[in-house]
Amino acid sequence: MNRAALVMWAVALAAVLGSAAACRKHGRETRWQRQSEASIDLYNQGLYASALPQAEAAVTLAEAAFGREDIRTAYSQDHLGKVLRRTGQMDKARQLFDEAVRTSSQALGPDAPKRAHFLDNLAELLMARGEFDESEKLYETSLHLMQGSFSELSAPVGAAYARLGALYTRWGVYELAEESLRRAGAINSRLDISDDTVSALVAANLGEIRLKTGRLSEARDSCRRALTLRGSLPKNHLDLAQALRNAGLLRLREGSPEEARTSIQRAIDIYRQSPEADPQGLLDAWLDMAEVTAAQGQGEEAEALFGKLLPQLINPYALVKAMVRTARFYQGRGRLEAAESLYLQALAKQVTSPRADRQDREDLLTGLAQVSVLLGKRDKAEGYLQRALETNDELHGEYDPGSFELLAALARLRIARRGFAAARPCCVRMKSLAMCYGTGNPIRRSALSRIAQLCPDTRP
Repeated sequence: MNRAALVMWAVALAAVLGSAAACRKHGRETRWQRQSEASIDLYNQGLYASALPQAEAAVTLAEAAFGREDIRTAYSQDHLGKVLRRTGQMDKARQLFDEAVRTSSQALGPDAPKRAHFLDNLAELLMARGEFDESEKLYETSLHLMQGSFSELSAPVGAAYARLGALYTRWGVYELAEESLRRAGAINSRLDISDDTVSALVAANLGEIRLKTGRLSEARDSCRRALTLRGSLPKNHLDLAQALRNAGLLRLREGSPEEARTSIQRAIDIYRQSPEADPQGLLDAWLDMAEVTAAQGQGEEAEALFGKLLPQLINPYALVKAMVRTARFYQGRGRLEAAESLYLQALAKQVTSPRADRQDREDLLTGLAQVSVLLGKRDKAEGYLQRALETNDELHGEYDPGSFELLAALARLRIARRGFAAARPCCVRMKSLAMCYGTGNPIRRSALSRIAQLCPDTRP
């Protein structure tokens, strides 16, 4: 074979081999894509156990076809982590999410906005495990990535605020949660966009906060909107469980304990399918069920539930809120010493927790005042009410209508202990609040009538 023929043969052979290699590569990519799509489809249907082998195969194919440092491998690792989490394999899921975060950083660069996808899934898992500090760092990094790549008034930034707000809600720091959730809602409203996932996230968490802080009228629309938006999710989806839990608690607050039990039991059934996937969600659902049980007159069963659940709560902010709920239960049953003890324990924990909600402190002080009056400890009750009023002023300002009931209770106590003169400053302030309403306003008329009964000689 002459030299020219040899060269031509070599070129032809290289072309054939290259074509064969390209075919093999294309075949691997095609198999990876099909495997990935099959797993994602099963996952979206809530068929997590069926999605698992498909997701594992997709990771194997991605590593073989693209290498471990490719972004497609990161997406496969991330998806497998999501499937593992839903099947309760939290440690394995954590490893996959960690690997996906590392791979995405190397493949995309540390400042790439697409990294947020991987950070958010790891943060969600850590949140479910109660590792709130680490989860917060990841969500904040995700938010900063969005802010660095998009304007503050943009859908990706709004979604990042919503996820951060959901973390704070689960953590039990409602003041921070509302700030983030309201920001997310304001951004979406300004943009006039419709992202059902973000809208449902905002509605569900605002609904939960409003229910737990006694704002029933505000909670209705949020809870119903969240349940509507999440109603099309798979019947075993954790987000649906949260919406059902809130809907049940709403029905309880509205006086329908049977309907509340049905909704909350559905949520519990979802959580119990994979209890490790969201252990705090399951605990919260059982706390709701304890309240339902008490409302249905099953006091002993409710007490046993509360007693079983409190020791399982490690997060101090959630524990304070659960202790308040339990103390109210004891207070309602006339177990005043038990209620007082729980209120005091919760208050001690609340004042030493750096991010504790002031609303919790006001609720605790008000509860302690009520119990102290019934126990004949009027001097302590007056001190608790004064501190509760100061907390309310910090939260909402001196002219907040919500302070009226605190002022009225404080006035009654002072009259009982030291006479009308001691109560006069409270009545003067109550009158100032009443005058903020229009002349024909029924709130104003009712308030002035009550003031006249408490302190007939009060002048504005």
